[in-house]
Amino acid sequence: GSFIWTAPAEPREVACRAAAIRAAHDICVAVREEVVAVGNANAPRRAQDAISLCCTYVSNCLASDEARFRRIGAANKALCGRLLAASGGGMLLRAVGFAPEPVS
Repeated sequence: GSFIWTAPAEPREVACRAAAIRAAHDICVAVREEVVAVGNANAPRRAQDAISLCCTYVSNCLASDEARFRRIGAANKALCGRLLAASGGGMLLRAVGFAPEPVS
């Protein structure tokens, strides 16, 4: 299994529409809540490592149109050891737009 980026790649394309602005706001609120939850539930270093890795994944998605940057293997060592190992890490990953890829 893997995770795939499902959030819009170009938020500027839809930013002028009120529904898109509300959706972006809701996403920001959810991400903020999950960042706080990770920070509260983990030792400072573990929380920092998890949040930093999550930011790297999002930056990679936004910096490139290549599909390989929008997919993270579920067995990825950094994903498992730094992000998913942190309490709330999986919820943070989902809040920023990643979702488990359907098994075919």
